[in-house]
Amino acid sequence: MTVVLAVRCSDGLVLAADSQATESDRGVSYPVRKLHPLGDSGAWGGSGSRSVLIYLQDRFDEASGSILEAEDAGRAIQDRALPVYRYHYDRYIETVPGEGDGTSSPAAYVLATGYTDDQPWIVEIDPHGQLNRYQDIGFHAIGSGAPMAQQAGALLAHFRMTTRSIDYGVVAAVRVLDALEQTSPSVGGPMDVWRITAHGSSRWTTSRSTRHANTRSVGASSSSPRSTICSTRTDVGPARAGHGRTSRPSTRRGMPSGLSSRSARGSRLSGTS
Repeated sequence: MTVVLAVRCSDGLVLAADSQATESDRGVSYPVRKLHPLGDSGAWGGSGSRSVLIYLQDRFDEASGSILEAEDAGRAIQDRALPVYRYHYDRYIETVPGEGDGTSSPAAYVLATGYTDDQPWIVEIDPHGQLNRYQDIGFHAIGSGAPMAQQAGALLAHFRMTTRSIDYGVVAAVRVLDALEQTSPSVGGPMDVWRITAHGSSRWTTSRSTRHANTRSVGASSSSPRSTICSTRTDVGPARAGHGRTSRPSTRRGMPSGLSSRSARGSRLSGTS
C-alpha cells in the first residue's frame, strides 16, 4: 500500500509519504523511496506501476527547470507524463496464459507540489492522464491508502491548515502517516517528508529507531506525534548561478525537537509503490 499526501499551509507546502512497498501477489514488502525533488522549489511522489514511475522520474529530472519556469507547471508535468503513460499502455499485455487474472497494471498516479512565481500549486495526474488541481482545497492524497488519508485530512479540517505555518503542516503530515501505519500493516517504514517554500525545499525523514519516542508538537508543551524526525537537514534552495543547489546543515526553531533531513537526492526509485 502507498500513501502520498500533500498539505498547503500559509507559508509553504508539505509533501509526505510512507516508504513501504507491497507486492500482494508475491506476499512480500520492502522499503522504497516514493518522493523525489522537482527542481529547487518542488517535489513529487507517485503510486502504481514501478516501471512507469521510473520512466517518469527520468523525464521530470531532465525537465525540472522548465517545469518550474512554465506558465502552468501542472500542464508542463502533464505534457511529460502523457507520453510515458501511452508508451506503457500500448505495451501492456493484460492476459498472460497460465498466470490467472493477476494484479499487475501499468496504471500510475503522480502528486506534485511546488512554487512558480511565488505561487503554490498542488497537482495530480491520474492514470487517464487527467490534470487535477488541489491548491485551493489545501489537501490531497494518492495511493491505495489514499481513502484513509483523506479521512484523516477531514478530521484535521478544524485546524485550518491553510492558515497555519508550514511547521504545523509537517507535524500534521507525520501524524496522519503515523496513524495509518498503526492501523494498516501495509503502511510503514521511515516516513519521507518534503518541506517546500518559494525559497527552496528540504527533505525530512523519520527515524525508525525513534518511531515511538515522544516529541513536542509545535506551539504546545505536550500532545506529541509518535513519529520522530531525524536531526540534520539539507536545504535545496534557488540557485545563485545557473541551476546549482545550495546545501547547508541547519536546525529550525519552532520545529518539533529532533527535526532534520537527509540528502535532497538520495537513491533512485527502486520498488513497486
